[in-house]
Amino acid sequence: MKHTHSFAFLTLLITMLLISPQARCENSNSYFSMGYRYILLENGTARITYYGGDMKNIDIPDSLGNVQVTEIGDDAFRWHFSVNSITIPSSITTIEGTPFEDCLLTSYYVSPDNPCYAAIDGVLFNKTAKILMAYPRSKKDRAYIIPEGIITIGKRAFRSCLFLCDVTVPDSVTTILDNAFEDSLINHLHLPDSVNIIADNAFANCSFMRSFSVSSTQPFYYVVDDVLFRKFDQTLFAYPAKKEAEFYCVPDDVVNINSYAFSSSQYLSTVILPRSVTSIGAYAFANSKSLTSVSIPDTIKEINEGTFSSCSTLTTISLPLSVSSIANNAFSSCESLLSVSIPASVTFIGKDAFKNCPNLTLTVPRNSYALEYAKTNNIPYTYPDANDWLNN
Repeated sequence: MKHTHSFAFLTLLITMLLISPQARCENSNSYFSMGYRYILLENGTARITYYGGDMKNIDIPDSLGNVQVTEIGDDAFRWHFSVNSITIPSSITTIEGTPFEDCLLTSYYVSPDNPCYAAIDGVLFNKTAKILMAYPRSKKDRAYIIPEGIITIGKRAFRSCLFLCDVTVPDSVTTILDNAFEDSLINHLHLPDSVNIIADNAFANCSFMRSFSVSSTQPFYYVVDDVLFRKFDQTLFAYPAKKEAEFYCVPDDVVNINSYAFSSSQYLSTVILPRSVTSIGAYAFANSKSLTSVSIPDTIKEINEGTFSSCSTLTTISLPLSVSSIANNAFSSCESLLSVSIPASVTFIGKDAFKNCPNLTLTVPRNSYALEYAKTNNIPYTYPDANDWLNN
C-alpha cells in the first residue's frame, strides 16, 4: 500500500512539473489554460472547474497543460447561457452533478470512444443507456419519447426545458430523481407501472402541469381527479399546478402532504386539510399564485421550511395549538399577508420566517416565545382574545 501511495505522489509531482508556471492561478492547486480553470487530481489527471470563454459551440479538450482531462466539475459551466452545444471527449469519465444546466443547449455530442457517456439524438445518457442524464434545454422539439430500456431519469434531466411540453415515459423506467421535471413546461405525465421511486421534488414548480395519470395496476402510486398520490405512506404527492379548480379538499385518508405538492399552483385559492394529515412538507404551497386560505388542522406539529413562501395573495393564517415550530422562510415573501396567529405552543421560529412580509401583524399571546420574536425582529404585533385558540 505504501508503494502505491508513493507512485501516485510521484505521478502527481511529475505532472505538476510539466505544467507551465504561468498557467497556475493564485490558488497553487488551480491552473488555467485555453479558457479553462482546472485542478489536478491525485491520479495525475485534471478536473475542469470553470470555463471562462465565450464559445457558443464548445469542444471540451481531452487535455490541458499536458494533463489528461477526466472530470467536469459541477459548476464548470455555470451561468453560460449562450452555449448552444457541448462535445464531450473520450477522456471524460466523470461528470459531477449537472454542470451544463444553465447552458441553453440544443444538443449534446459525445465521442463514440467515450467509455462512460453517450449522446442519442442530442440527449445525454450514460454509456449503457440506462440513465437519461440531461435533455438539452433549448432543443426545439415539443414532444419526446424516452427510449425503451432507460431505467433512471436523472437529476434535473428535464429541468427548465424551454420548448418541451410532452414526455412519454417507457415501462422500463423505475426511478425519477431529484428535480427531474422542475420548472418544465410539461402539461401531462403518465407514469407506467414500473415506476416505484420518485424524488419528492421531481415535479417542483411545474406550473404548466394539468394532470397526472397511472394505470389501475400501478403498485406504488394512484391518481384521483388528476392528483398524484403515493400508496405506501398515504401521501398527496403532487397536485397539478395548472388544474383549473379554485377549491380543493384533501381526501380524509391522506396522512402526508409532500414537499412541493402544491407549489406554483395557478388557480387554487382555498385548500382544506383534514385531521388525518400529520405533516406538511417543505415548500408544499410555495409560489401558489392565487392561494388566499389554508385550513391547518390540530394534528400539525411544525410548519416546515418555505411551506408558504412567495404565496403572494395569502392574507391570513391561524396556527393551531399543536404547532411548536416554524422553520426558516416558512412565510417569506408573502406580500399580502396581513395576519398570522401564533399560539403559545410555538417555541421556535426560524431565520427569515416572515421576511419580506411588509403588511404583516403577528397575533401573539402575552409572555410567549412568539412575542419576544416579534419584538426582536421589529414585526408589528397584537394580542389575541383569550378564547381565540379554544376551537383550534
